[in-house]
Amino acid sequence: MPDVGTLLNTLRSPSGVDFYPVVIQVLMVLTWAVHMFFINLVIGSMFLTIYGYFQKDLRWRHLSQKLIKIAIISLSLGIVFGVAPLLFTQTIYDNLWYTANNLSASWVVTFVPVVIVAYYAAYFFYFRNKDRSPVWLGVFPIISLLLILLAGSIMHIFSYQELFPDKWIDWYTNGGTTMNTDGWHVYAFSIPRFLMFIFLSFFVTGIFLKGYAWFFGKRTDMDQDEVTWFGTVGHKVAIVSGGLLIADAILYNILQGTMMHPVIWGTIGFVAVVWALLIAWGNRKMSWTAPTLVILAGLSDLSIGIMREAIRMIELAQYNHTIYDYPLNMDIFGPIFFFGTLAVGIAIFTFVLYVLYKGGRVAGVYEASKVETANTAWRMAWYAVVMWLIVFWGTGVIVLSQLNNY
Repeated sequence: MPDVGTLLNTLRSPSGVDFYPVVIQVLMVLTWAVHMFFINLVIGSMFLTIYGYFQKDLRWRHLSQKLIKIAIISLSLGIVFGVAPLLFTQTIYDNLWYTANNLSASWVVTFVPVVIVAYYAAYFFYFRNKDRSPVWLGVFPIISLLLILLAGSIMHIFSYQELFPDKWIDWYTNGGTTMNTDGWHVYAFSIPRFLMFIFLSFFVTGIFLKGYAWFFGKRTDMDQDEVTWFGTVGHKVAIVSGGLLIADAILYNILQGTMMHPVIWGTIGFVAVVWALLIAWGNRKMSWTAPTLVILAGLSDLSIGIMREAIRMIELAQYNHTIYDYPLNMDIFGPIFFFGTLAVGIAIFTFVLYVLYKGGRVAGVYEASKVETANTAWRMAWYAVVMWLIVFWGTGVIVLSQLNNY
């Protein structure tokens, strides 16, 4: 068997990377946290949607109707924002990612159809879910949730199998006897690691519900007693799941042998601080606590993302392998185009989020065209898109015009 470090270096792309690996790594973790925030909302909302649907209390039925809408929107956003961390992973961890995918290749092919069916099942339930809907309709969110958990399990398999490069050859050759080419094998699965993301989903969703109650707390066209109750449910969910999340994260890192690393302590400690603040603030109606906690929920996702990356680096260090020595072939045009596209996206989302925020806080129709701030945000977004199109198509024309020279 070849040296593991040599194997990992050999499996790297011979073309290297076109920008500094540490920058790609930071972007990977940041975008993964954004992606995971929405996936957490999907999982947590779906669980509570199912529970609420089978309750006789109308408040639970109404919460179920609200949460299924949050779930399907979050699933869309989670898929969109999941592209970036996937691409960054494929860039600096190509040797790990593609090997793990090939070991369980049939599951890779299964992933997209599973998500599609889950999405349509959730949508069907969303359109049919009323106060007097039949019990059998509750089968659809259950199917959707199970498929979403299956999709999450598939991604967990790939991410976890990456951590054992010393076992790859034995796995693939069945200890040197046969070739496992069917792609249906699951070689490594950590229940504590998988549960950590489930508990994180409840934690984030619970805090989100507190933010939801605060956000709609001034709407005259909504039942404020019911809205307050939504926040109370969210608080209870976050308190219970936060404790389980911290305990499970400690258990997983003990089993993984990474508990003593300072980054691990720091990330778990941050989540513990957020949990403690949630307990300390309780259900007090402070106007600033809910938005602050929603931000802290997002930072909790970032902490878990940092922990996840730290574990990967710790495991690879024992083979003297690091991404920081990845061969660098600088191509400044690619990063400039990426960051320019990112700036355009930020401009567009700033406008959309501003209008959604202001429109959601008031009853009736919100006329954004009469608000100067909204108009300014719209002009910035519009100009950014036009400039991006000019650069994008202009670059394409230049490249095509130079093809005859090669």
